[in-house]
Amino acid sequence: MAAPQKASAEPLRVVSVFHSFRPHFSGEGESWLRMVRPLRERGVEVEILTSCSRSTSAPEREWIEDVLVRRVFVDGPRPYWARMRAILGTLARSRGQFDIALFHSPNHDTVYPGCFLGRALGWKTVYKLTLMGYDDLAAIRRTGRYGAVRLAALRWADGYISVSRALSRTFDEVGFHPRRIVTIPEGVDTRRFRPHQIGEKEAARRRLGIPDRSRVVLFCGSVMRRKGVDVLADAWRQVSAQRADVVLLLLGASHRDGLVGGFHESFSRGIEERLSDPLVSTSVRWLGYRPDVEQYYAAADVFVLPSRAEGCASAVSEAMACGLPCVVSSMSEEQVSDGKDGFVVRSEDPASYAARILTLLGDEEGTRRMGERARGRAEERDADPTADRLAEFLRSVHGSSAGVTGDRASLGHDHPSVLEPVRGDGRHPLAVESRRQRLEVPQRGHRVDASGAAGGPEARQQAYGEQQQGNRCEGDGVEG
Repeated sequence: MAAPQKASAEPLRVVSVFHSFRPHFSGEGESWLRMVRPLRERGVEVEILTSCSRSTSAPEREWIEDVLVRRVFVDGPRPYWARMRAILGTLARSRGQFDIALFHSPNHDTVYPGCFLGRALGWKTVYKLTLMGYDDLAAIRRTGRYGAVRLAALRWADGYISVSRALSRTFDEVGFHPRRIVTIPEGVDTRRFRPHQIGEKEAARRRLGIPDRSRVVLFCGSVMRRKGVDVLADAWRQVSAQRADVVLLLLGASHRDGLVGGFHESFSRGIEERLSDPLVSTSVRWLGYRPDVEQYYAAADVFVLPSRAEGCASAVSEAMACGLPCVVSSMSEEQVSDGKDGFVVRSEDPASYAARILTLLGDEEGTRRMGERARGRAEERDADPTADRLAEFLRSVHGSSAGVTGDRASLGHDHPSVLEPVRGDGRHPLAVESRRQRLEVPQRGHRVDASGAAGGPEARQQAYGEQQQGNRCEGDGVEG
């Protein structure tokens, strides 16, 4: 792996705008957080700006894994408008202190006026597409009465990042050909996530109380409908009926640990009821939210994710990096090659999932070979080359002139970078207050006026809320 080269003297300053971030759970937020350090090594300094209710115990400002996180607090009868005013007001007051505002999804429509505001006040706006059917351009166009208006506003962004080819194809679907768009799948740390060494699988299973000769299937994700856990539950009833030595690990937020909100709690409880049959329940382990995900990958033989919607599932890349063959839906077909490093199931038929899982569990040698190929595929998506491409693209956007149409950007892979040491207080030199001013954020007691037209988010906002609904948690997380 090539060492980073020396970065330019002045860092590129990026504000990442999230609707949901810690202490609320966001799969995209956790994935992006893991990319901040590699980006910093390449001269890109990232801060995070997010919103939450004043009732939260989270501070207005805190350092999380050496990343500065700023929060604006919004409440009241119109949180939709209050959030928009607070986020955009913070960006406006902080103009000149950052170079790029990177919106991860529409952020409850905040990105649309943000595109115009950036043009007026002198920063570049980048929009990141993260989830098929929710924040892609075709989905935006289908949004309520004003989908076409939203899409027209989004054309004023200066650049676009897509995490999959499927998401990128929605630009052609809506007839939009921007000057600067790049498809960069989510990166995976292949040093942190790696195949188990001799004795590691046995040790991981002993810690979990799993017999050595068991065959273990791992699901990693929040227990929500979008992740297809209902399909998995029905498939598992068939798997456990045919094999007595199987164990299913459900790793992720659920109603049991209080980390799912109103959108998902009833669904999660329904899954528990489906798996409550004594003939099935003894083979299922509800693990809940865990930061130490590596030991669960080490304990597993097969990974499964029957999602109904994804962008680029970090959990799939992590499982592949750990040498696990994956059984996934067509939402992850860009990550998994059917029949080579796993299986792609193109329906929601539980029997189809059960058949693929049983095939892998019954062929240890074939499973091992698939796992080796999965590791090779994951290495192609290593976090370092991913960070190279992201840094280069962001710099190309920063150096570009305004415009909304034209040829798509052509990017190489030789952007220089340097690793700066972290100070004794845990902060990176580029992030020291004296080096540059930080974003202004309204004080906790400051009231954000919620003026504007009556109403709020329309049809897609409710659907998108299912993805971004805050799930209270602390520490690192698994893909949501």
